Amino acid sequence: MKKICLCAAFVILAVGLASTWGPALAQDKDAAPVPVIAIIDIRGILAQADASRSAREQIEKLRVTYQEEITAQEDALRKEDQELNRQRAILAPEALAERRQQFNAKVAEVQRQVQARKRALNQALNIGMQEIQKFLLGLVAEIARDRGYTLVLPKSQVVLADNRMEITAPVLELLNERLPSVKIKVTKDPQ
Repeated sequence: MKKICLCAAFVILAVGLASTWGPALAQDKDAAPVPVIAIIDIRGILAQADASRSAREQIEKLRVTYQEEITAQEDALRKEDQELNRQRAILAPEALAERRQQFNAKVAEVQRQVQARKRALNQALNIGMQEIQKFLLGLVAEIARDRGYTLVLPKSQVVLADNRMEITAPVLELLNERLPSVKIKVTKDPQ
């Protein structure tokens, strides 16, 4: 009987406090707003967006072009190496050593170009993806403001949520509409 009376007293106290503090808290301008939460799959959007696909296609075309150029240089180096090996018997050791040194310098230069082009392509892709991410965050802020969301969480950080909180599809659709592609610029072409 004491437990029932104690529980009833607690409920009466809680209802009384809620009715007293509720209006005061609702009127307090410094109080935190009630969160309205949305969830978004940023990685999924970046993987599926038309602009991301466009950026990757542009980088692949440049990579193929670079690879063709490098292959031609490597073929020329192979021929030069074969010629040096044939001349080994007829050239003086000093002359052969000098030509071998010049050949090795050419090989090192081609390797430097390959590495520089890889870095340039990676940098260009990163810059393009950053442009897409910046635009995407602006869209997320716009949709959050328009729909009254006060908190947008990345899907990768959420364990369980109602599917109605997901805004990935409308954000992806809007991103594809407003930013269908980005122009990839390789800042430094090592020639």
